[in-house]
Amino acid sequence: MWLAVNESDALLKMARFQYAADVAIRGLGPVRQVGLGASWGVTVLAADAAEALLARWRVAEAAARIDPLTTGPPDRDHWVLHEARAELDLLRGDVDAAAARRLIDAIPAHRNTVDTARDSAQLAAELALWDGRPHDALAAVRRVLPLDETPDLAILCRRLLAPERRRWSSLV
Repeated sequence: MWLAVNESDALLKMARFQYAADVAIRGLGPVRQVGLGASWGVTVLAADAAEALLARWRVAEAAARIDPLTTGPPDRDHWVLHEARAELDLLRGDVDAAAARRLIDAIPAHRNTVDTARDSAQLAAELALWDGRPHDALAAVRRVLPLDETPDLAILCRRLLAPERRRWSSLV
């Protein structure tokens, strides 16, 4: 399960959406068969599958995976699913439903990372734009911009890119 979670997350970040969807969907089957259907990993896999499908404009498929899992209100154990559902609600033109699902307070404190803050700000900006409030959208983006300049993220990016830079420089 965790291998599928990490692989689908990595593929999403590399914009390999079809592969990310395939990995997440393939990972969901066996995990549910062994009784882990309510685990955090399944929640993340389902959200990854939906995000990847939405990136490929496969809205109906994403909705089929997310809608049944988001019948209740957002909570601390399923917030990633509700963020995916909020994206679906926006695509359906239901700004109020999307806004109701965007509950940053539902995100556990130990999950508040740069990625989570960025994703939350992106959704807040999209909500504001769909609702005709461009100044609020800009404010949401400006709140998280300084986070991308944190030293730990810059160090991580340099470490991740270092092998690629060496390979690229050998090609030049």
